Amino acid sequence: MADPEHLYILKQGVDVWNRWRKNYPEIVPDLSNANLQKMDLEWVNFEGANLRNAILTEALVIDAICCAADLSGIVARSANFCGTNLYKANLHKAIFDDALLLQTNFENANLSETDFQDADLRSASLRGANLYMADFSGADLRETDLSMAIINKADLSGANLSGADLSGAILDDCFIYATAAWDVQLRDVKQSNLIITNPYNLDEPNITVDNLEVAQFIYLLLHNPKIRRVIDTITSKVVLILGRFTPERKAVLDAVRDELRNYNLVPVVFDFKGPDSRDVLETVGTLIRMSHFVIADITDPVVVREELIENVPHIEVPIQPLLHVGSGEYQTFKHIKKHPWVLPTFYYQDISHLKDSLKDYIIKPVEDMIEGKKLEKAEMKRLEEENRKLREEIEELKRGKSGSI
Repeated sequence: MADPEHLYILKQGVDVWNRWRKNYPEIVPDLSNANLQKMDLEWVNFEGANLRNAILTEALVIDAICCAADLSGIVARSANFCGTNLYKANLHKAIFDDALLLQTNFENANLSETDFQDADLRSASLRGANLYMADFSGADLRETDLSMAIINKADLSGANLSGADLSGAILDDCFIYATAAWDVQLRDVKQSNLIITNPYNLDEPNITVDNLEVAQFIYLLLHNPKIRRVIDTITSKVVLILGRFTPERKAVLDAVRDELRNYNLVPVVFDFKGPDSRDVLETVGTLIRMSHFVIADITDPVVVREELIENVPHIEVPIQPLLHVGSGEYQTFKHIKKHPWVLPTFYYQDISHLKDSLKDYIIKPVEDMIEGKKLEKAEMKRLEEENRKLREEIEELKRGKSGSI
C-alpha cells in the first residue's frame, strides 16, 4: 500500500511534491495502489518511484519525469501522458486503453503485457523496449520509433504503423490483422510468423507470413475482391511500352497504345525523359514483372538499353523489341537477344505499317509464346506425375518381392 505521508505530500500539489523530492533525493516514494484518478500531475517528478498498481485513470501526467519508475499494473485508461519520460520504467501489465501518449518516451522500458488498446502513440519513442505480448490493437503508432524493440507475441491488429521506424527490431509471432504499414522503415528488422488473420475469429485458420509489407498486401488481396480483379487484370492484360517518345516520335507511342486498346489490352507507357538512375532501373524491373508482355522501342540507342540489360536476364516476361527501318541494333543488344523470351526485333517503316502489323506480327507471336510456355509447363507436370506413379509402382513391386521371400 502507499505510504500515507508520501500520498499526503502529493495531494498538496505538484510543486510541493517536486520540492520534497529535491530536498530528500534519497527517499524512494511509495505510491503503490494509490488512487490518483483524474489528478493533475503535470511536470511531476516520479523518477524511481514505486507506483505499482496505482489508479491513474483520466489523470494528467503531461511532461512528467518517470524514469526507472515502477508503474507495473497501473490503470491509466484515458490518461494523458503526452511528453512524459518513462525511460527504463517498468510498465509490466499496465493499462493504457484510450490513453494519449503523443511523444511519450518509453525507451528501453518494460512494456511486456502492457495494454495500449486504441491508445494514441503518435511520434512516441519505444526504442529498445520490451513489448512481449503487448496489446496495440487499434492503436495509433504513426511516426513511432520502435527501432531495436523486441515485439514478440504482440497484438498489432488494426494498429496504424504508417511511417513508423522498426529498424533493427525483432517482430515475431505477432497478430497484424488489418494493420496499416505504409512507409514503415524495416532496415535490419527480423520478421517471422506474422499472423494476418483475425485473432478473434476462432473459426478462421491462421495465415502467417514473414514480412510486414507482404502481409499488408496479402491481407488486401484476401479481403478486397476488387484488388484481386486488379491483379488478374495486371497479369493478363497490361502491356508495358518502353522508349523515349520525343515530340516527333510521339505519334508512334500513340499508335501503339491506341491499337493495343483495340485488343482489350491495357497499355502502360514508360517514357524515358531523364537520365538513367538506380531508381529508374528498379522501377522498370517492377513494371516488367507486373506485365503480360513488354514492347521496347530500341530505335534510340541511348535509352532502354540499360533497363533491358539489367532486367531481361532475370525476368522471364516476353519482350518484343521495335526498331525503325534504317536504324541498327546497338552492339550490346545481342546479349539480350539470346534469352528465349526475347522475340525477334520487328522493323517498322512508319506508323501505318506499325499499326497494320501489330496484331499479326507483335501481339500474336507474344501470345503464341505465352501459350507455348503454358503447354510446356502442363507437359512437364504431366511427366512428373507419370514419373511419380512409376516410382510408386516400382516401390510396391519391391515390397511385394521382399514379402514373398
